[in-house]
Amino acid sequence: MYFDNENHQGIELDEFQDKRNVENGTCKSCKRFNTAKAWCQSCDPKKLIQEFKGTGNEALNEFFKDLWLSTDCYTGVIEWIPFEDFNDMQEIGKGGFSTVYSAILSNGLREIKADENGKYVIQSRGLPKKLALKNLTNSQNLSDDFLKEIKSHLKCSNLELFGITQNPRTKDYVMVTKFADEGDLRSYIVLNFKQLKWADKLFLLYNIANNLQKIHREGYIHRDLHSGNILQTKGFLDYALSYIADLGLSQPSGRTPEDDSVYGVLPYVATEVLNGHPYTSASDIYSFGVLMTEITTGIVPFKDILHDFKLAYKICKGLRPKFAKGTPECYIQLANQCMDADPSNRPTAEDIKEKVYYWHKILKFGANNEEENMRKELFETADQIAQTLSTTSKKHPQAVFSSRSFKYSNLPKSVNSSNSYEYHNSDMQDIEISDGT
Repeated sequence: MYFDNENHQGIELDEFQDKRNVENGTCKSCKRFNTAKAWCQSCDPKKLIQEFKGTGNEALNEFFKDLWLSTDCYTGVIEWIPFEDFNDMQEIGKGGFSTVYSAILSNGLREIKADENGKYVIQSRGLPKKLALKNLTNSQNLSDDFLKEIKSHLKCSNLELFGITQNPRTKDYVMVTKFADEGDLRSYIVLNFKQLKWADKLFLLYNIANNLQKIHREGYIHRDLHSGNILQTKGFLDYALSYIADLGLSQPSGRTPEDDSVYGVLPYVATEVLNGHPYTSASDIYSFGVLMTEITTGIVPFKDILHDFKLAYKICKGLRPKFAKGTPECYIQLANQCMDADPSNRPTAEDIKEKVYYWHKILKFGANNEEENMRKELFETADQIAQTLSTTSKKHPQAVFSSRSFKYSNLPKSVNSSNSYEYHNSDMQDIEISDGT
């Protein structure tokens, strides 16, 4: 940006002047202090664009250029990464729309190193790094859906996105993200169930609720929340950190999908969605409530039941997953509120986050009054009971815990949870079943 005056023509205004600091080092191009460590927001984005060799797709080229112009730090640059820079690629997961691999990025990630004076002002690369590569199936012809998932990820996910690449054999586009070294939440709970105390479980839920709040705050709905697409990494003091993944189905609130079929994992799908109503943020909260039951038992919901119209019918009539023996009543009440048949009765992600963190804080830092002390004792008793529980149970061969498409007609109007609800085959007579799988 420039302005004119009577003494100087074309003096450049510095729109980033308030960000410049001597501690960030000096920009080699404009000779001013950088706006962030080893990064000048006036010059470095332009340099990236000038040196960019392109992706082979004009829409993606423009996407990168727009993205870089708003990038405000060196380590925050989303890169176009040559596929040959990855080694030791191994498949680690597969879904309906993508396959996920682990791989080693040979030249490492962007990092900032110290100069001879100990100031971190030098642009550099790290050691070879293990990352996750999400290959989007049949994405050779770049679509709005692919760019939508990238934008959704950048806005909503806490899982770092480092770049995009393209498989030269299949021509599929690939998202490059942080590698989740603890796997997904489903396997993490099973493998660590005896070691997980209630303080740990509540912290897991706090992380998930925090990420879900971010998604909703940005005006998006996840639409396919379940324990298989929540990733775990090691965090501070060995706490596991949770990241909601698979944002490909996420879309702005109020947008109606073109296809009226349901896509997801049946036990986690909100009752109103089964009834044909559109997804809302409250639909994600229902799924969160189901996750809350799973965390208490270490067993995926309705593992021993055929996932078909009959299960959908039972769910609409009030069937909900069971809680583990000893689960504190305050926790059960919150989970049941999340799974309420009436979406308007469900809490928000922010409500959940505040409540579970409050319980976590009592367990970690102690009670301040008698009521808190009683609650603390309930969770500690539940910890003892959890040591006697088993996470092994027989899986029905047609219980499906990967996301899929289905459509059921003539389901009953949703009612609230009832542990005493019994399902009778006679209820099914003369009911048409339309399965869109």
